[in-house]
Amino acid sequence: MTTANEARSNSQALDANQWMGQVRTELEGLVANGCDIGQLEALIEKRLKELGRPLLEEAVQKLADRQPLSCPRCAGPLHVERHQRLRRVFSVFGKVPFVRSYGFCPCCQQRFYPADHAMGLQERAPASPRVQEICALMVLESPAAQAEGNIRRLTGLDLGQASMHREARRQGERALQLRDADVALTNTTKGIRELARWAQPPQGAFTLVIEIDAWNIRERDHWGQSQKMRTKGEDPSRWHWVYAGTIFRLDQRGKTASGRSVITERGYVATRQGLESFESQLYAEALQRGFTKALEQPLGSGAIESTCSQYQCRFKRTGQFWSLDGDEAFLALATLHRNGRWHRLFPHDRQKE
Repeated sequence: MTTANEARSNSQALDANQWMGQVRTELEGLVANGCDIGQLEALIEKRLKELGRPLLEEAVQKLADRQPLSCPRCAGPLHVERHQRLRRVFSVFGKVPFVRSYGFCPCCQQRFYPADHAMGLQERAPASPRVQEICALMVLESPAAQAEGNIRRLTGLDLGQASMHREARRQGERALQLRDADVALTNTTKGIRELARWAQPPQGAFTLVIEIDAWNIRERDHWGQSQKMRTKGEDPSRWHWVYAGTIFRLDQRGKTASGRSVITERGYVATRQGLESFESQLYAEALQRGFTKALEQPLGSGAIESTCSQYQCRFKRTGQFWSLDGDEAFLALATLHRNGRWHRLFPHDRQKE
């Protein structure tokens, strides 16, 4: 006698077999008409997404249902205000709907959706963490207008450059909060010890190298007021200093087989917020690179020149203008990525390290 679970399993297997048959038929049609491997890959990828979306919807709803109605901040019980509130999230498989509950935390004096927090969804964010990551990574490499087409070609996702820009900016602001939290730790002895614990220095004595420099970024300040300012005898400045630093151990230097000098691992700092902020950020990063255990800390300038050039490749493109808020958030995002701490924004990315 067939049980309910066995019947459901047989039904799913039948559906999968039917799907495989349909895909094979489509592939045979492409082959018969002449195609290349890229067309075959594109078809299979598209059909896999169609198969994956219902699986993701089911798993997401189960994840939402199992979340306790407690405050994600203080873990206290929430006063539930509404159940079964609908939300749709744009994923790599398409739009995924799910329902969840929310309530008010009397301790934190704030409303929360525990399921949203557990699933890595920021308030009002339209995209899943994976799509958030794709937007952030692509916009780090090129402006949203160019990245939009590249994402469509590589993933089939049609995100729109405005949505991509907003999502990258959202992740930049999150990166800025993480950076500022690290800097705040340098204000207490306990915090300094915590940052120092994150360092992974070698067993023996070592030398830490700290190199600093600066480069200019163009901002859209006083936009549309240039002529008015010149009439008043004021010069509208568009270029502003970005202070940059890099930190590494002497034993992390080496050469490739062709003799080119390389640094296997190093930390980065970049900010538009002035020297005082730069010094604080540099200290926080140095602590995480073994500053308290280093035998000595020499200053240099060789590696920092390439560091500045790498940042400028993205921030000083033709026609590129920034705002103070925008460039600082984006600098924080780029630096978090360069420092190998991307998983602090996207925990699902840790499995790729």
